[in-house]
Amino acid sequence: MFKVPQPAKFVPEYDRFIYEPRVMWSIASVDSDEETRVTLPQQHFKNASRYPVRLTHVLLSPINYLLQEYSNASPTSTANFDVCGSIITKCSLRISAPFSYQFQNVLDLPFLGLAASPSATPSMQGIKSNIEYQSNLLGLSRWDFECPLYMPAKGLVQFDLSTVSYATAVPDLTPPTTSMIIMEGGGSGPGMFAGHARLRERAQTSWAQTDPTNPQVYWPRGQQPLPLDATAAGFNGEVDVWPANQIFKDREFRKQNAVRGYERVPVTGFAIHIDQIAFDDEVQDSVPYAGFLVSQMSQRMICRARTTSGGTGEWWWRPGAPISLVCPTISSALVHELNDPIWLAPDESLEIEIKTPGPTVISGGQQPLQISPIYNVGVSLAGQAVVEMR
Repeated sequence: MFKVPQPAKFVPEYDRFIYEPRVMWSIASVDSDEETRVTLPQQHFKNASRYPVRLTHVLLSPINYLLQEYSNASPTSTANFDVCGSIITKCSLRISAPFSYQFQNVLDLPFLGLAASPSATPSMQGIKSNIEYQSNLLGLSRWDFECPLYMPAKGLVQFDLSTVSYATAVPDLTPPTTSMIIMEGGGSGPGMFAGHARLRERAQTSWAQTDPTNPQVYWPRGQQPLPLDATAAGFNGEVDVWPANQIFKDREFRKQNAVRGYERVPVTGFAIHIDQIAFDDEVQDSVPYAGFLVSQMSQRMICRARTTSGGTGEWWWRPGAPISLVCPTISSALVHELNDPIWLAPDESLEIEIKTPGPTVISGGQQPLQISPIYNVGVSLAGQAVVEMR
């Protein structure tokens, strides 16, 4: 009988390498009136490190939409046609590495044609009619690393969350409350206990601020802004992108060290909780959006992370990635685990192209109506850098 060859199982070598998280990501706003194919900046998917990177997951996420879907309305106008997060089901993705010998295959499929990982949290739809508009049941995003990141016992992880964009169409909204944990194993030897988590306690974040002198420079300022959607999600508050109460402070991280006596501590992942219950309720109290499913804040809040004592000290991803694009285990993004991981040597890069639908013509009235929405899409590839210890 013919058997399909299976990729060799990856066997970590903890005595020789450390495995540090890496995510390569980018965001595109595709104007369907002008183009339906956009090639993302190749430098966003370039291994700029001096260590090889092993990529295991592809993530595709809508970015900065107020609503996940229009549950009770027919999309027949520019106000409601493809201006919600469910547009992600219409997108295709092409991944290639034209100058790499390690990765010769080309991935070119509608994303729903790929086997999706079970990464979504339970929906509130169908539970109770008066709360099925809630964005999700748990408010959780998480990444369980395939290979633990072994750090020195006194090592530090910097993990910062941002402010979040405001929905200008709905007045007096309550900002979400966030908390997070860094998960650890029981030590590098035969540990005395199974594991531990360091907690950054609950704190309410702030609304983000744009540049008042230039309304086209959206938060966060820099190379990769988050685009706005047609429901007028905007910014009106805190100037600082990384507010102090959304930072995992070094002092708090050190205080929670529970594996004293070991030379190394295995960091096994992280989890972020976003409590947006009040926000969801207030959106529903507004007349335009009553009954519609609200999107998750993980698609609208950005983050950054790195080790600051131990490891390489490099950013785990380019700072500013939406949370949904850096959490392949539990995520509001669509997640596909690659059967055969992609290896990128230093200075190698991937070429990624997004394809979206073209304009849509709706007839039935005296004159046909052409609708050309803008699709806000984020793409990432997640894995780990393989760092040889010297």
